[in-house]
Amino acid sequence: MMSLMALKRKAGLIASSPRRVALILDTAGAVGRQLLEGITRYVQARDLQWLVHFELGMAEDAPGLRRWQGDGIIARVRTPAVEAALRDFDVPKVLDRRLAPVEGHRSPVVKFLSTLSAGKVAFEHLAERGFRHLAFSPLPDGQGWDRLEQFQEAVESAGPRFHFHPPPEPASNHAEASDDELAQRLTAWITALPKPVGIYAVVDLQGYRVLEACRAAGYRVPDDVAVLGNDDDELVWALCTPRLSSVDLHTRERGYRAAAALDALMNGMDPDRALAVAPQAHVVVRGSTDAIFVGDQQVRNAVAYIRDHACEKISVADVLKQTTISRRALERRFHQALRRSPAEEIRRVQISEAKRLLATTEFQMPEIALRCGLANASRLTVAFKRVNGVTPTAFRRQARILKS
Repeated sequence: MMSLMALKRKAGLIASSPRRVALILDTAGAVGRQLLEGITRYVQARDLQWLVHFELGMAEDAPGLRRWQGDGIIARVRTPAVEAALRDFDVPKVLDRRLAPVEGHRSPVVKFLSTLSAGKVAFEHLAERGFRHLAFSPLPDGQGWDRLEQFQEAVESAGPRFHFHPPPEPASNHAEASDDELAQRLTAWITALPKPVGIYAVVDLQGYRVLEACRAAGYRVPDDVAVLGNDDDELVWALCTPRLSSVDLHTRERGYRAAAALDALMNGMDPDRALAVAPQAHVVVRGSTDAIFVGDQQVRNAVAYIRDHACEKISVADVLKQTTISRRALERRFHQALRRSPAEEIRRVQISEAKRLLATTEFQMPEIALRCGLANASRLTVAFKRVNGVTPTAFRRQARILKS
């Protein structure tokens, strides 16, 4: 049975000639692989005829582009060499950039837009768990300066209650250093940090190394050291003990939207209408950060009760019964320890459960609201959109796009 897209082509409603598309994606890392996965899903879902030229590995200078002739390009621009090579092609382009703004291109160009930095998301996640000492772990050669700047700026902007501990200077001879030597340097740095500490690793692979160093030094994760990775690379986090929490940049969906934008450009759409807006980053919480570190025993008791019972339609009055202080005192201590109220903590846990159910089940909104301790679907929609910026229905649709 023909697909709808194939029937449209047969009827002459869509051009049947294949498009020649170049993908410059740096597949040596998780981001490039996930972008490619999202692009592939879009092409398959639309039954498109794309003849793909694909630059393997790091694609630092995209040598194959010199001989390529085609109709459109999707590129993750990481080096000046790739930037220079792309200017020579008068075809529509969608660029995921780390360099300066787009200049010198004669053809339509769409740039990915992101609403929130990974470093800020990482800080907010560790801060809401009560960690006041925060550190950053780059790759052994020092790569990761952009996320380091984002993270450090977020920590320092939050005020004197938080303390940023910079990473060690990258080893000048890291290329010659053995794995054992690099591991010993990392362990020594972690040992010197004040405890408890939350460490944000530039990528999940570095998060894995931090976890191994903590194990070697005898530190408990997440009680002594909470470890947060980046890119949500299942090839890595699934092998970690405990499982590694990670900042999810929604890279697969970025790839899907990049392909949609390029498809629109190649079919004549105005670039201003084809923006590939990247979804907001968020943290996928797993065992390596699944803890609340608070020195106040009353707040700890309240938080533990909320985590266990938030989806049972509890109120702040129920939480108060787990403590020996007044409501006013509990509210004040909550704000001092976690920068939010007991009611906000209840809602945070409820919405986290709602996201899980939306992404992993087929329950309808009234059922999800009930399971999360909310009165009805309308309350769920209002609360969910306030926290996440999108409705539950839109969130579920995005999750299905990533799985399809």
